[in-house]
Amino acid sequence: MIAEFDKRDVKLIALTPDSVDAAKVWSKEITKLATTTKAIPIIADKSRSISLLYDMLDPAEKAKGTVSTVRDIFIIDPERKVRLIFSYPHNVGASVQEVLRVVDSLQTPDSVSTPAGWVPGQQVLVGPDAEADRDMAVQDATAIAKGVVLGTVEGV
Repeated sequence: MIAEFDKRDVKLIALTPDSVDAAKVWSKEITKLATTTKAIPIIADKSRSISLLYDMLDPAEKAKGTVSTVRDIFIIDPERKVRLIFSYPHNVGASVQEVLRVVDSLQTPDSVSTPAGWVPGQQVLVGPDAEADRDMAVQDATAIAKGVVLGTVEGV
């Protein structure tokens, strides 16, 4: 899966509330399961200062008096703007495919909108103010509502 992020020029980094030594052990275990030897940088946040800063503490655990983090995924654009945050409780698995789908959607021009479940090659929504000729090549456009066009963005 790391190769799929590489194709999209996405840089991965992990944050753990554990110590550096615990992170190294965890990293070795993950490497055994992975199909690549490429390492993902891990930040050890034993003091949980970063977790507090980004509100990554599990509210249910916090209410019980324990301080554990939820599994958050932050998608940050090249301008360092947070574009999306996924927050997963410990008992819910994260979908790498959904993260990749969202990255693909966020890498489309901001002048278009992608519908739920959209993947590259499918049609996108183009608003009435989008300058399709300048910003993108829209092929096979079909009006679906007043001022809204459904089309495919070339190269996306």
